[in-house]
Amino acid sequence: MWKQILKDYGTGILNSYGRIFFSNNHYVSALLMGISFIDFNAGISGFCSIILTQWLYVFFGYGREYIRSGNFTYNSLIMGLLLGVYYQFNIPFCIIYVCAILAVFFLNVWLATLSAKRGFPYLTLPFLMALWVIKLGVKNLSTLKLNERGIYTIADLDKHSDFFSMINNFLLDLHFADSLGIYFKSLGAILFQYNLVAGVLVAAALFYYSRISFLLSLLGFYVGYEFYKILEGDLSPMIYSYIGFNFILTAIALGGFFVVPSTKSFFLVIIIVPLTALLGNALSEMMGIFGLPMHALPFNMTVILVISALRLREKTRGLDLVVNQQFVPEKNHYKHINRLERFKTHTYFQIFLPFVGVWHVPQGYFGGITHLGDWGSALDFDIIDQENKTYRSQFLEPTDFHCYNLPVLAPANGIVWDIVDGISDNLIGGMDMKNNWGNTIIIKHGEGLYSKLSHLKAGTFRHYIGNTVKKGEIVGYCGNSGRSPEPHLHFQMQTYAYVGSPTLAYPIAYYLVHKNDKIEFNSFNVPKQGELLSNITTTPLLLNAFYLTPGRSFVYEMEQNGKKNMVKWEIFTDSYNQTYIKCYQSNSYAYFVNDGTLFYFTDFIGDEESLLHYFYMGLQKILLGYYQNLTIKDRLLIDSVFNPAIKFVHDMSAPFVHYCKAKYESSMQVIDNEHYPQHIEINSLVKAQIFGFVFHQIKFSFQIKDNIIQSFTIIDKNKTLKAQCISS
Repeated sequence: MWKQILKDYGTGILNSYGRIFFSNNHYVSALLMGISFIDFNAGISGFCSIILTQWLYVFFGYGREYIRSGNFTYNSLIMGLLLGVYYQFNIPFCIIYVCAILAVFFLNVWLATLSAKRGFPYLTLPFLMALWVIKLGVKNLSTLKLNERGIYTIADLDKHSDFFSMINNFLLDLHFADSLGIYFKSLGAILFQYNLVAGVLVAAALFYYSRISFLLSLLGFYVGYEFYKILEGDLSPMIYSYIGFNFILTAIALGGFFVVPSTKSFFLVIIIVPLTALLGNALSEMMGIFGLPMHALPFNMTVILVISALRLREKTRGLDLVVNQQFVPEKNHYKHINRLERFKTHTYFQIFLPFVGVWHVPQGYFGGITHLGDWGSALDFDIIDQENKTYRSQFLEPTDFHCYNLPVLAPANGIVWDIVDGISDNLIGGMDMKNNWGNTIIIKHGEGLYSKLSHLKAGTFRHYIGNTVKKGEIVGYCGNSGRSPEPHLHFQMQTYAYVGSPTLAYPIAYYLVHKNDKIEFNSFNVPKQGELLSNITTTPLLLNAFYLTPGRSFVYEMEQNGKKNMVKWEIFTDSYNQTYIKCYQSNSYAYFVNDGTLFYFTDFIGDEESLLHYFYMGLQKILLGYYQNLTIKDRLLIDSVFNPAIKFVHDMSAPFVHYCKAKYESSMQVIDNEHYPQHIEINSLVKAQIFGFVFHQIKFSFQIKDNIIQSFTIIDKNKTLKAQCISS
């Protein structure tokens, strides 16, 4: 217990330093903590402020997350750093110090609650508000002494180290020495270290943890710097107060942390940073009246204003807010792009094809015959034979047509909302213009989501209004009623409940397209005119093998280079109802979804050399139905397959262009009975491509038997891994 408590405190201390630069990297956090001790008084004051704040959260009964995350302690750290720089350590200082940390603590809790309700970040507002209270409150307190050492400068370092002096002289000799020096000092000023060495070390930490953040810091600073130069503004605030850190923090926040890094996010930085500069000038004048420091207020106001505005939009237009914060701009970018490529058209409510077997689409969306205008997003279905005919030897009667009197299915679970019945079938070639839709059933699937099936045969409805229907249940039979010259099924989604409602464009969740004896898998797509379609039939063996419910556990024996190890996996569900596999040995997590038709992984956290990570890659996307010669394709995150050096370089261009891609494909073969298989082999391949050329590939083979994933083999370059399930 004490070991875990100490670990939580240690993690919280490191995270507090990292959060100042929007990072959760502990190596970077440790370096930033070390930089803060360049001025020892500042460093020890900042460190103690975290400990005190953590104790306050424990004292007032808050959970461990408040101690561990760093989100609730970094404002106290900033306050501690500032007090340590500007004031002498004595008893009055200690009293004010505790009061200041208490003020930050309560303001942090209040603003965090407000932020969660309103949807805006509170950033360093708790620190600023507490700072203003302290500044005004200590004016008449003569025992609180300003630090006579003044600001710790590079000259102070020169006395102790020729190395620091060498760095200083090197930087001053550079072509852009003036602006670059201000840039580095502005970076250091974020930690109240007003010297070049601190700035260089912060820049190095920034570059190590995120190339995108580093580029944004340069972009933000130089946009602000050039803004002052072009408008011939007073550069003294940037030279002496180092307010350039407002531009740097604004750029990182809006260019890659709260907004997904992209070409447009970089452009956003270019147009927003001048606003930050103007706000800085205005706030400097206003705050000067009261003798209060502006510090990071321009950064706070700019980011809160922009984020609040972006949350109110109808369309993102390429400026996407980060949904699942990764605390690294590169991961925010890659995971967003991967999610768009894989799930852009996914819908919460899944709609399936309303028939059995292979049907044809004679008229698709905006087909030009009857699917026009507000009624354009509809599909017509019929059946054609090998000669592309919809009828048998004759076509004098509706019964001569292949699709006539075949069952029509509910496309999803719902409630029968309306039925129109009693309309006779037309003679072939004839149309009932008065009863345009013919016999029709409307099913309600949710608020504002209805399906309509029309031109059905009279008297064949299996349900009454108000009945509950399940996906795939027969609701009626195909007919030739209404405006229908020959038998077919009209299908549309709509937002209103009445017959004749305008259509709603809505994808079909999963279906197969049949082309020249081949089949293609489609997910959340709209069938095209002329295509042959069918629903997917699942295979019991695959359904059972991938039925990974919370509480199930597996033990695999892994063999590599003659060495054997045991790994234990267990299935859990988190508080967000996301299901995942946990590997106890590597402390890794693989998140997945099984919707009854498709099994696919959504995320991985942990050791990328672990067996679970290979499992995650090899079974990235699996159709739960066996079809011969069917290939399933998908995309992986590039950090799954590329080595760190290649990814490191690629990160620099990632917001603008991707030349590294990771592609996935899988196929199946039956080992025994094709019609009722008891042994299926899944073969998958992951390819790492650079400019379209295959740079690296990993091969996988999974044996599905006895309703489990019994064994699998991985071939990765010269490395071969084998795993056998010994307990499930």
